[in-house]
Amino acid sequence: RGMGGAAFDSQAEAAHRAEMLAQAIEQALVTQAEADMFTAVHDAMDAYVAANPSAGATGSPGERQVVMLAALVETKVISQAEADTFNLVHDRLAESGLMQ
Repeated sequence: RGMGGAAFDSQAEAAHRAEMLAQAIEQALVTQAEADMFTAVHDAMDAYVAANPSAGATGSPGERQVVMLAALVETKVISQAEADTFNLVHDRLAESGLMQ
């Protein structure tokens, strides 16, 4: 098992993310479509880090997110619109206090 226990458990993280998004939909902070796109982009980011371990090793979480999203758009894994929606949902979740 990796260091940090649940913090690095991808299944626990995915379950937490799903619960957070369900609450956000319930509170009308995001739509189901936005939540689905957020999850898809997050999954792409997780795959990017798995393939590029050093990508998650430097900078603040915000800086790493910017770099990863740019790389995913550049390699056409996601579109710029998907990256923009991810950032919008991410900001709404952070501002609402749902994202901890």
